[in-house]
Parts: sequence; C-alpha cells; structure tokens
Amino acid sequence: MEPQPDKEMAALYARFVAALERSDDLSDFSEDDLLDIYDFSRSVPDDYVALEVLATCARYYPGSVDMAKRKVLFFHDFEQDSAVLSASRALSPDSLVRQIAALKAHTPKSVAEASRRLNNILANIQPRSIEDGDLYFLIETYNDLGFLDAIADAHETIAGCCAFPSTLYHELSKIYSEQENVDKAIPFYQALTVNEPFVAQWWEELAGAYFNLADDKEAALEAIDYALALNPESIDGRLMKATMLSHDDGDASEAIVKDVLADMPDYRPALFLQACLFFKDYMREDAFDSLIAYVKSAMKSEEVPDRAFFKLLVERYGDDTPQALREVLFTYIATLDSADVYQWALSTLTSFERIVILEMAKESRDPADFSALHLRMLAEAYYITGQCEKVQQLLESLPECDSRNDLGLTLIYCLSRYRLGLTQGLEQYIAEKLKENTLVVMDGLTDTENSLMLRGARHYLTVLADCLKHPYNHAPEEYDPYIV
Repeated sequence: MEPQPDKEMAALYARFVAALERSDDLSDFSEDDLLDIYDFSRSVPDDYVALEVLATCARYYPGSVDMAKRKVLFFHDFEQDSAVLSASRALSPDSLVRQIAALKAHTPKSVAEASRRLNNILANIQPRSIEDGDLYFLIETYNDLGFLDAIADAHETIAGCCAFPSTLYHELSKIYSEQENVDKAIPFYQALTVNEPFVAQWWEELAGAYFNLADDKEAALEAIDYALALNPESIDGRLMKATMLSHDDGDASEAIVKDVLADMPDYRPALFLQACLFFKDYMREDAFDSLIAYVKSAMKSEEVPDRAFFKLLVERYGDDTPQALREVLFTYIATLDSADVYQWALSTLTSFERIVILEMAKESRDPADFSALHLRMLAEAYYITGQCEKVQQLLESLPECDSRNDLGLTLIYCLSRYRLGLTQGLEQYIAEKLKENTLVVMDGLTDTENSLMLRGARHYLTVLADCLKHPYNHAPEEYDPYIV
C-alpha cells in the first residue's frame, strides 16, 4: 500500500471525523482508507478517532490482518495486557505480533529462557521483514519483562530480520542511555554510525553519548565535528559543540551561540546556553537579558520552560529574582491553566525550584483561584525546606474557601506549628479538623489516590495529637510524614 501525501491524508482524516460527527454510514471508506486514517490518528495523536477506526474496520472488514495487528499494538501502547492477548488471537499462530503477545501470558523465568524463546520467534522470520511497529513491540515487551539483554545479545540476528536495522540500534541505545548503562549504550550508538555513516543525526547522538554518558570529551568533539561536516547548518549539532567547548573555550562557545541566535533569535536552548555563558563570565546583566528573552520565547510558542531554566534561576538568584524577570514570569504563568502549573511544578526535582514556580503562580492569581492542590504543594515545599513561618503565613492569609479546610493542608499547618513550638491550642484545633474529615478532591488524581491522601492525613494528625498529650512516648518520624 503506497503512503498517501500528507495533505491528502489530512483531508481523508478530516472526512472521516466529519462523518463520525454526523453519524454517517462509514461503509464508503475502504480498508486501505481506514488503515491510513488509523495511522494518521496515531501521529496526531487522537485516541478517540483511532478507536473509532478500529471499530469501523471490525464492522466492515473483520478479516483485516493489518488492522488486527494495529489493534494489538494499540492496546499495548495503553498497557492493556489482557486486551493485547485477546486481540492477538485474530492473527495466525506464526504471526510475529501474536508470538510476542504470548510472552505476556507465559512470562520467561530467566534470561536463558527469554533468549531461547526469542530464537524460536526469529527462526521463521524472513530477512528484512520486521517492520518498525513490530520491532518496537518486541523491544518494549522484552524490556518490560526485564529481559532487554536478550534482545541486545541477539541484535545481529534481529538486525538481519529488520526492514530498517537502524531502528533496532536506536531503540537499544536510547533505552540503555536512560538506564545510564554506558557499556551497552555506546556500542549501539556506534552501530548506528556504521550502518548509516552519512546520517548526521547518528553522529550527533553518538557525540552526546560520549559527552554525557562516557565523559569522553575528546571522542565527543570528534563525533560532533563529523556530524557538522555532514550537516553544517544543524542547530542542535552547533549548540552541542558550543556546550562541549563552554568549560575550556568560552570565546569559541559564545561565537557559536551568537551565530545560532543570528539564524534563530527565539531558539530557547541557545538563549539558555548564552545565559549560562554570561553568568560564567560574571556578565549578570547580559545573562538577565537572555533569561527574559528565553521566557518571552516560551510565551510565544506556548511551551513551558524546562527544569534547567528554574535550576539556573534558583542557583543564581535564590529568593532575589530581579523584578523585571519576575514580571515577565508572572505574565507568562498567569496565562497557564491550573493543570499546566501543577504539571510544571511537579516536574521540578527540588523543593526550592517548586517554590519559585508556585509562588509566582499564586501571585499572578486571585487567592481564591489558587487551587488546594497548588496550595498543598507549596506548603509542603515550604515545610520540607524548613520555612515553617511561610507555611503559617500562607494558610493564615487564605480567605474562607474550601481549600482552607483541606485536611492535607491542615496536616502541614499543624506540623509547622509544632516545629515552631506554637503548640498552645493545637490539640483542640486538630480535634476539630478531624471531626470535619474533609479533603478537597484533586483533579487529575483517582478516587483511590484521594482516599489514600485523606487516610494518611487523618493518621498523622491523630498521631500528632497523641504526641501533644504524651510528648515523651513518640519519636519525631511517628508524626512527621516528611522526615525521610
């Protein structure tokens, strides 16, 4: 089946969606049409349309092997193992996808058994016949089962069976990189450059692996120079070289960044690296300008600044972020909805970084609009970093609203009072709150997660109240869930 041009594909997809909305008869769509629409829906992605396509194909073309295979892979993407096994039964017993799915029902007990079953699967596979979707399924299944090394050990055999061997090397190199397994990752990055030596991207990724994983700057520079010889205009390649040079040759690094920004003035990675270089040279005003440009670029593209930005902000400014930069951040954060703010704060790795985001989010909103979830997260960050006075100020300044009665916030408030020695009347206060038994339900959390939070808050408040009655019978960790 020949792939259709993008515009034609988009038009076909739009026609199917319109037909769905009108509840039209969908029998006019051919099997090939539905396969194309499904693939397009997965690239959008639009899971609802993908499901509708699967259902439509099952209704009008129940014998479609290609769609049956897609159905298995769809359920695999959503970790629905029982549905994967059920859907795979529509495929022939010797189908690669069905044999991989069978691994989920009868999990190998050892690497040796996993390798033996892999060899059995590969024995009947024709050369160059494994498509990328099937290969991802094979690698992900073995990785999920904890037997990725069986794939690595058989990579030469598998590569001979793949339509595109580079997909195999790329997936293995990525997974081993995420596991920080240098000895496994580097050889597969090298295999990419051997298999396709004139693809600049593979040389860039090999350079990144040498630099970030193996700490081999000399090899990294050699690889990135080769990549740039293949593609001198590569923005990411040029910035990677600038990063490698930034510690030992700041002038060369700054020159590269300047050239990149001349081509792409709003490119955030370049603006961020420029700010780092300015800080390194004690040029704080110039660094400040680069950070403001970075935030404005994020606003323009409606994307969230990454963690590295806030890490730099906290390291360089602490609580003393310049007003002009704060104002730009306020303006930006005020445009985000609550879910984006929460996910953004959740992605940070330190409480100090989380405080920067949430304080700005709080100041850019009406206090009543700052949800209990964000308040709880901010209060926790204050408490964990020893800023108990700020916990008190945060909760005592709240207007009367549901958030103020949240039992999770109550726990943090009481713990901070205890730590500050403000225990007068605290036992009675806890007793009153436990009677209310309220916890604001958090959007994005399951009923079970919210229930566990409520039970945990009640437990620690009860123990804290008992500790106030009998202060010599308890260790601190018994009433403080934040002590590690």
